[in-house]
Amino acid sequence: MVSEVFIVRWDRERETPVFCKEGSNSVAFDVTDGGTCLWTTGFISNRRSLARQEGKRDSISDRELTLYLHQKYGQFAAQHIAGPFAWVLWDSNRRMLIGARDRVGICGLYYFVTGKTVLLANRVDILLDSLPFSPRMNSRSVVAHLCGETPLEGETFYENVCEVVPGGYVQINRGCVESKQYWRIEPQPELKCSSDAEYAEVFRSRWFQIIAEYVPPERVGVTLSGGMDSTTIAAGMREASPNADVIAFSHIAPELSEADESHSISAVAQCLGMPVVYTRADEHWSLSSPEGIRTLRDAPFYNIYYDTWEVIYQTMRQQGIEIAFTGSGGDQLFGADVVAYPDLFLTGHWIQLARQMRVHLPYSGLSLLQFIRLRIASPIKQAYFPMLRKHQPPVEWLGTAHRRLYRALSDQPERFSWNLPGKQQRLRILRDRQISHFAQHMNLQASRFAIHLRHPFLDHRLMEFAASLPTSQTCYAGIQKVIMRNAMLGILPDAIVDRTYKTLPLAVAERGLREREQPKVWKLLTNMRAAELGFVDEKCLQKTYRAFLSGNDNVGWLWLHALSLEDWLRRYF
Repeated sequence: MVSEVFIVRWDRERETPVFCKEGSNSVAFDVTDGGTCLWTTGFISNRRSLARQEGKRDSISDRELTLYLHQKYGQFAAQHIAGPFAWVLWDSNRRMLIGARDRVGICGLYYFVTGKTVLLANRVDILLDSLPFSPRMNSRSVVAHLCGETPLEGETFYENVCEVVPGGYVQINRGCVESKQYWRIEPQPELKCSSDAEYAEVFRSRWFQIIAEYVPPERVGVTLSGGMDSTTIAAGMREASPNADVIAFSHIAPELSEADESHSISAVAQCLGMPVVYTRADEHWSLSSPEGIRTLRDAPFYNIYYDTWEVIYQTMRQQGIEIAFTGSGGDQLFGADVVAYPDLFLTGHWIQLARQMRVHLPYSGLSLLQFIRLRIASPIKQAYFPMLRKHQPPVEWLGTAHRRLYRALSDQPERFSWNLPGKQQRLRILRDRQISHFAQHMNLQASRFAIHLRHPFLDHRLMEFAASLPTSQTCYAGIQKVIMRNAMLGILPDAIVDRTYKTLPLAVAERGLREREQPKVWKLLTNMRAAELGFVDEKCLQKTYRAFLSGNDNVGWLWLHALSLEDWLRRYF
């Protein structure tokens, strides 16, 4: 059972929780026994095997199992749990309130400490509603957002509203608030197999085991495109649970051929024997809703495909779907454009390096010298000589008053590892906080339609497996997701496995931002609150948008963060 709203108030003088609310119900505290599990969200994916291991019945609830694990293992309880699961419990013996978050950070958990009170909630907006005053915005987080980054670890977009970090927990006891981390993705011993086929078999074995834990007995949905991530999810669901009642939901764009994947989707659905419900992405472009950008109170975040996903979730709900699967995380785990060339060069595999370069170079768009500099020399320099790394300059439209703050944020030290450059890059990507932040915002949008999303690629066991792979298993001759493609041979159509390109729905976003919704964009770019507060240079930002309208692809998409910030400031400040 998923509770969308939870908050507990802790009295630091009485050393006890004095108020707890779950949904619309208040929760009573039983201080006579060993404790009470006040709230959980998500699900324990390994619940059945964990229950059997602990000698418990299969039907034990997540709350009962969580309390039992805490009573047996104390602060190490979370290390036994897999899946997107967070909880808060009251330990009456130690008079301690404990809130724990899942390893990857799919479920949110936040706290605010004031004079005599500590508030703990699963959503920032719920916590803010319980404060007697409005906290100030966190300028560090705003500047990070404008430059395409997330808030610093443990911070939010509000001063003193703290985030329990992914893989972390918070303990409130004797007036003290202590936050710790029990898991973080670390370098893994390299998996060594004798062939690509053996690597693929290891992937299949682990993948089918994990996704089988995620598939519930009731009817579920899966978001399906023509790419490797979503198709591997769908294939895994069908292989691991052949009798599962699964419906695919896909967006197509008949009017925008460069963004349309209907042919690939149809081939996959037919191969897997899976019905498909289609929605029209070309009719629901960026900012197509009357309100345009619609940021939430917790963060100035906006997904350019928000309107497309809104229709998919609405359609799912009309079909009676309550749980839906996504392919989020596949790029970070098994692709992310991290090539093996520096690793091959440093380990003396020069013949293999030359063969891969010979295949990749013709379609890379680079000269041989550019290829060597960008794909081999630069990653080596960044890996082993970080002191020589050039910091990206701030975006030109960032307000001058905050440029020094940006430089301070960009100078945050990285944890150094003497792994090969490709392994270092992939570990850095797996640690990227964007993964959990994006998943949380997807979940929040889906929850408006009572849809609960599941992201099996973001299971910590699969992330650790991905971290153990040699880079050659995630990229070969410029082709990404090698191990995934090999594992899906004979399961997915050859045309899908052999695709060397990815269809991007950018044309859907451009239809709104370049063609249909210019008035909404210009309204946000005029008399900007963000400019008044010194976060952006309004004239420079308008110049950037004009360059985008003229078709200048070098402009990029970062300027959208300024738009979402402006909407957020106008709505909530």
